Amino acid sequence: MTRKWAATGIVDYHPYQLDDEILGHLKEEINYRGLKNVQDDFYSDISEAISFYLSSRKLHEQCKPALMRKNLKEALNLSVKLEAKIAEMDSNSTFLVYDAIEGGCETLNEYLYKIMSALSDAKLEADEYPSRGSLPDSSKVFLAKSVAVAIEKHLLQPATTTKEGLFESVLSIILSSIRGKGVSSVHDLCRKTLNVYSTATPGAPNRGEIKYTPPKDE
Repeated sequence: MTRKWAATGIVDYHPYQLDDEILGHLKEEINYRGLKNVQDDFYSDISEAISFYLSSRKLHEQCKPALMRKNLKEALNLSVKLEAKIAEMDSNSTFLVYDAIEGGCETLNEYLYKIMSALSDAKLEADEYPSRGSLPDSSKVFLAKSVAVAIEKHLLQPATTTKEGLFESVLSIILSSIRGKGVSSVHDLCRKTLNVYSTATPGAPNRGEIKYTPPKDE
């Protein structure tokens, strides 16, 4: 199974294919905007963005702070026991370790020290997370960013925060389809995405960067 980096870490990557329904809605919206000759690469990038989003959401649901602390604590305790077990080994076992690796048990202890230090630091960081609930979820923002990039790259249109604009409409279609229900508004998500990220977009009409663009009603 392919594993890739995504919004919340390393995920099991399952390719997502746009079905006829979502593909039809996207094409209808694009035609409504007067955009012609849209290449398949646009829809491929949208599929890729949805794949990462779904995988990241699944990982996020599994990443509870309490479980992270438990796993790190258990791993650290096991490394301490391993250190003690190495120290208790008989001389013949120690001799075989020296045959297997240069430096013998001293080398093992050096590696083990690094492992224990890393686990300890990770555990201290995990202890700072909330005692209950889930970790912050940024997968939806990453999805929105990927959609914005695809629009500028393939449709050669600037992604803006204009209400009911192209970016907002396409993102709304995507989220409604993959969640199986309508979404009330993605306006705040569009604004947050374009406010947080500044992404180079060669080839777009503005030939600049995705930027935060306050709508006219503000």
